[in-house]
This record gives sequence, C-alpha cells and structure tokens, in this order.
Amino acid sequence: YIQDEIRLTDRLTVNAGIRRDYYHQTGAQLNPRAAVIYKLTDTAAVKLLAGRAFRAPSSYELYYQDSGNTAKANPNLQPETIKTYEAVFENRFSEHWMATFSVFHYQMNDLIDQTIDPDDNLMQYRNISQVTADGYEAALIGKWQNGLQTRASLASAATLDKSTRSKLANSPAHLVNFGLIYPLLEEKLFAGLDIKYISKRKTLSGGHTDDAVITNLTLTYDNVLNNLDMQLGLYNLFDVKYEHPGFIEHLQDTIEQDGRTFGIKLTYRF
Repeated sequence: YIQDEIRLTDRLTVNAGIRRDYYHQTGAQLNPRAAVIYKLTDTAAVKLLAGRAFRAPSSYELYYQDSGNTAKANPNLQPETIKTYEAVFENRFSEHWMATFSVFHYQMNDLIDQTIDPDDNLMQYRNISQVTADGYEAALIGKWQNGLQTRASLASAATLDKSTRSKLANSPAHLVNFGLIYPLLEEKLFAGLDIKYISKRKTLSGGHTDDAVITNLTLTYDNVLNNLDMQLGLYNLFDVKYEHPGFIEHLQDTIEQDGRTFGIKLTYRF
C-alpha cells in the first residue's frame, strides 16, 4: 500500500492512498481511499471521505460441507466489496467536550450470504446481491484527565437489498448508545456503565424482533499484578427478555438471548 498526506493550505488537507491485496483463492484486489479535510476554525472541521474495501471469503464459507446432509461447499465464491462515502462535521467546543455528526452512503456488491439451493435443498454460501445503506450518526464525547469518559451516540440507517427491493434481515433502523467510565482509583480502578437501545429487526420469515434496552455494568482493575488486568461484569442488569433473528441454519425464527449474567475477564499483556 502507499499513502500520502498533502497539506494544500493551513486549513485544507488531502489524505489519499491505495492498497493491493492478493489471495490465492480469489486473486488480487485494488482498493483506493481518500479524504479531504477542511478546518473551519481551530476547533471545528469538515471531512469528506470515500473509499473501497473488500472481504475475502473465509475457508469455512468456501469449503464447508457435510457430505450432502445439510450443506455443500462453494469454492468459486468471490470477495464481497463495499464502496463508502461519508461527510463528517467535528467540533471540539470546550476543553472536555467534542461533538460529531456524519452522513453516509454504503454500496455493497456480491454480498456473501448463506442460501438454500432449490435443486437439492442444501445450504451454500453464495454472492447473492447488491445492498445499499444510507444513514447518519451523531455523537457527544467527553474526556477528562482523571480518566472520566462519557459518550452518547445515535445512529440511524436504512438498508436495501437491490435484488428483492426489501430491507435486510437483522438490520436495526436505530441504535442508541450511552457509555460512562468513572475512575474510582485514579489510573487503577474504573467503574463502567453501558446502555444500548436497539430497534426492532426484520427476521427471515418477515416478522420482527421487539426493540430492547440492555444495560451492562463493569468494574475494571488495571495492573492487579504486573501486566494483568481484571474486569468484573454484570450484563443485562435488568434481565430484559430480548431476541436476535435466526438464520438459515437455525430452526428458530428468533433466538432468545441471555438474561442477567455475571462474568470475569482476565487480560495479560506481554
């Protein structure tokens, strides 16, 4: 890959690059990316971004089969690609607070998805369609030197499968997130609050899951021992009943998720 940043004026910058990848199963992919950044003031900027990316099929998607019982391989599967266009406004309006607002358009081609072959009723991964997504995201971010952090965001997106002229399954129209990290002991012990709202989602049968608000609490201790961090978590604090849409390999149209759970995570850095 090659990338360069060109500062045209004190306020106008262009960042551009191109990358080449090669996979022996699917060949070469060439993907450019560019951004134009204009500083309106010392604290505010507008960004225009465009790019192309790809995802090569995994070995599982290419070769998984079970001797003709339920699934068959597809070694001819091609990469899925995406073109992205985004406009962003950022403003750091005080020492601690920053706001962002962005609008975007995504176009995905040759999307890899699991389908049923009507000739033999076996599941197979195929490049099935062109999908578009249009939406916006707004966020308010706060940071302090003592480690206190907060973030609130709202995202909205409309997805469309061009082949069926319908909305994608498992694609929520709205997501709302609120996060807070509070230092109990400076640089050592942090309490975290995470609240997520997810709107209803379409299922494969054409139904919908209910919307839900999920609340998680965490307690993180950095460097309990040398390079060892520990986190305690209480997830789905209010024991909300919610479901995810099922997929072709599932018998259920929706799959119930865990209620209130407790977890411990240890992370060692070396």
